[in-house]
Amino acid sequence: MDIWNVEKLTLLLVFFLPGFISMKVYDLMVPGERRDFSKSLFEAISYSTLNFAALFWLIVIGQTGDFNRRHFVLYSLSVAVIMVGVPAV
Repeated sequence: MDIWNVEKLTLLLVFFLPGFISMKVYDLMVPGERRDFSKSLFEAISYSTLNFAALFWLIVIGQTGDFNRRHFVLYSLSVAVIMVGVPAV
């Protein structure tokens, strides 16, 4: 069992990074005691899942047809917006 293959790492990033960014931005906007991120893994994954559910329509549009091959720059920008931009807002 290869734990470091690309598909597993991509899945981890998709279901962790947006939630982590959301929590960091929230902690910057609303001061409080320091968060222990080692105990907030499930919270980050749940925020990422909500982000995925809200933007599912945009993900489907990006994955249909040849959009990701023909419009690579636009596809990359939409992935960046989904992974970083929307969670930061």
